[in-house]
Amino acid sequence: MIKEVDEDLDNQIAYREFLLIFRYAKTGRLSSEGLRSLAQSVNVGEVGVGGAKGFFEQKAAAQNADAQMQEKDRQYREQVKQQNEEKKASRAAFKEKAALFQ
Repeated sequence: MIKEVDEDLDNQIAYREFLLIFRYAKTGRLSSEGLRSLAQSVNVGEVGVGGAKGFFEQKAAAQNADAQMQEKDRQYREQVKQQNEEKKASRAAFKEKAALFQ
């Protein structure tokens, strides 16, 4: 969603890019359904640009936190998988050594 309005490609929405969301929403240039629904959920005339900016910053922070949790979960699953593979290799090595004594 952010890439649609991120002109400087820093994966963050600057103030100018924030204003582009509303301009694109008004002209129908937003292809992202998520951005379109967010732009419609905030009435800039009612809450002001500062209030709308705060709203979007909170949404972006929540999305970033979710991505971080997913990354931690992925790392944990990889760690468990690696530990299981190490256990399996250790057992196989033990069985090979035990077979030498029989």
